[in-house]
Amino acid sequence: MSSMVKYLDGLPTAEPAVRRPFELGNAALDARKWDEAIAHFRDALEEARGAELVALYNLIGLCFYTSNRLDDALGNFKESARLAEQFGDKRGRASALGYIGIIYGTKGEPDEALKCHEEALAIGREIGYQQGVAANLGNIGRIYGTKGEPDKALEYHEEALEMHREAANQQGVVADLGNIGNGHPE
Repeated sequence: MSSMVKYLDGLPTAEPAVRRPFELGNAALDARKWDEAIAHFRDALEEARGAELVALYNLIGLCFYTSNRLDDALGNFKESARLAEQFGDKRGRASALGYIGIIYGTKGEPDEALKCHEEALAIGREIGYQQGVAANLGNIGRIYGTKGEPDKALEYHEEALEMHREAANQQGVVADLGNIGNGHPE
């Protein structure tokens, strides 16, 4: 979960008909009121356009994921990825694919998870989305650790650690160090 990043695109500066319900939904999300947040984000969907739709479906998916409704989350993230492809929103697509990979990993489908994270990683590198790149590196490392490939896992975790240190992202550094430590039990 620590590697999930809210993708907001232009929602904070959208037209009032989209921004108001987004802000209410975001406040409900921060308060862990998942169903309330979903309702507000769905209200925003009615007036949203283009990449705003990508971000809103990502946020709805995040609410479903954090409330442990994985199938609903997966459906929303897949819709976000589809729309991102349609609108040429590479960062939105990378974000949605990362979320989809996390869900597949949670559901015990490491090969599907790996495909999603690798595609998200490639897109993130292409567009210079460092936060997404580091998150996907960590997720790929965890998958390889789960698959019993600790050396490969370590490579990905060390690269993620380097990126998080360069970005002074202390939360990422701590997560990466924990992942590295978990891959090398005494």
